Amino acid sequence: MSRASAVVNGNVPNRSRSPRWLAVCASVLAVGALAQETVNLECPCRFEYSEAGATVTVAVRNFRALDSGDLRVRIAPATDLSWVDIGVASLEDGVAADATLEAKSYGVELHDWNREAGEYRLALLLDENQGGSWV
Repeated sequence: MSRASAVVNGNVPNRSRSPRWLAVCASVLAVGALAQETVNLECPCRFEYSEAGATVTVAVRNFRALDSGDLRVRIAPATDLSWVDIGVASLEDGVAADATLEAKSYGVELHDWNREAGEYRLALLLDENQGGSWV
């Protein structure tokens, strides 16, 4: 599992103060036939938010001997045990076997997350589509 953090500044719509979000990069391992064969986020990762929208910057490493499925990154409050997503970014079609998808910024589709301006700890979770299900 890869971990990193970044403090991100931006404006919450309809708020007078700017939030600061601490993005914690945590990957949910997409497990292949063997436990040590994984697809991981390669950090540092970055989440940025402004009134214009949100982006996440990540790299992904595939340690498997097989190509990965489609990938996405979910953004969730790290302190909320329900892991309700506040946004999701679809990555490219996947990563080739034993290869790295270099760091790139992706647009985030934000869901309603009505919070006061302030500092939040966020988790970035890597999911892979396997057989039509996100894992």
